[in-house]
Amino acid sequence: MSQWTDVLRWILMIPISALCIWASLFNWSVIYREFIKQEVKVPSIGAFGGEMFGIIAITLCPVNEIHKLWSMPLIFGGTFFYFLLGTIFSLKQKFYKNT
Repeated sequence: MSQWTDVLRWILMIPISALCIWASLFNWSVIYREFIKQEVKVPSIGAFGGEMFGIIAITLCPVNEIHKLWSMPLIFGGTFFYFLLGTIFSLKQKFYKNT
């Protein structure tokens, strides 16, 4: 019985992990296009889409040691850096607008 549940968990985890990687790469491309290339209108997906897929994939993983790394998608997903850079740039524009 346990072997079949492990196989099912692997089958569910692999496509969800692929979605996590895709959404995280897309978030990083949004950060690059918006803050490095200074493009005005950059399409984006849900802010925490990649991170939520990553947390679900880690939860489904049958390897118990991986469950300790549940916060890694939040750190490497790009959304945290996106909000941090957005806050810094908006404060910079607010305070240095007249100079």
